[in-house]
Amino acid sequence: MGRKCLAALVALSSLYLVMAQSQPAAAQLVPPNRNAFSLSIAAFTPSVFTVGLAYPIRPAWDLTFSYAVQSSATTTGSLLAVGGRYHLRVATPGMSAHLAGGVGVSGASITGFGAANASGLFLGGGATLAFSQQIGAYGSATVFALGGGTSTVIDVGIQARLAPQVAGQLGYISFGGRAAPYLGVTIALR
Repeated sequence: MGRKCLAALVALSSLYLVMAQSQPAAAQLVPPNRNAFSLSIAAFTPSVFTVGLAYPIRPAWDLTFSYAVQSSATTTGSLLAVGGRYHLRVATPGMSAHLAGGVGVSGASITGFGAANASGLFLGGGATLAFSQQIGAYGSATVFALGGGTSTVIDVGIQARLAPQVAGQLGYISFGGRAAPYLGVTIALR
């Protein structure tokens, strides 16, 4: 199942590259940069696959979406988050910061989230820092309050631009205290 998902991820990314327009790439879990789509796989046991989207709807506001899924032989857990993100004014060139919030839903049990089939709210924040046009770093922390409990997702990483609209990520993510490295790809939507 894991190899088929990875093959589908590569095929989807390749197809999009053929059709995509040029724009600087963005980063991972929900892409910190605007107007980007991201895919990743984290090395939990079993692996966690994540899809994220950030789409600008106003000059300082983005609509955000992320979906993480983890499947084993007996169950499939998931975490869905839909919300908004406000970009703060930052005086440092090459740096951006944001605050985020929205609604989260967990289905079955995913790594680090004890509540199965629960919903609630999330709040978070993050930042990106460009070291050059090709390499940057990012980080975010998000607190989910689902089903009467709280869990924190912390995401840090480095991204490298592979093409004008594509970046690769190497990161480290923690779901409710259980952490693992991940690989990802982000594709700019325009």
